[in-house]
Amino acid sequence: MVRDKFAIWATMEAREGKEQEAQDFLVEAALRLEAEPGTTSFRAMRIGPKEFAIFNTFADEAALQAA
Repeated sequence: MVRDKFAIWATMEAREGKEQEAQDFLVEAALRLEAEPGTTSFRAMRIGPKEFAIFNTFADEAALQAA
């Protein structure tokens, strides 16, 4: 079992009219980052009309720095 040593929780607010663009960016980022060695999870979610959050975990500091 891999134990995550690092995690990131971040929020962002899309500019007015750019909500879909922000969502598309996060979908693309999820596909790219989930394939990165050492990234154990990547989750993006909409938490409001213009607000988004990401949560991702890493096996070690090297993986965190590579992201």
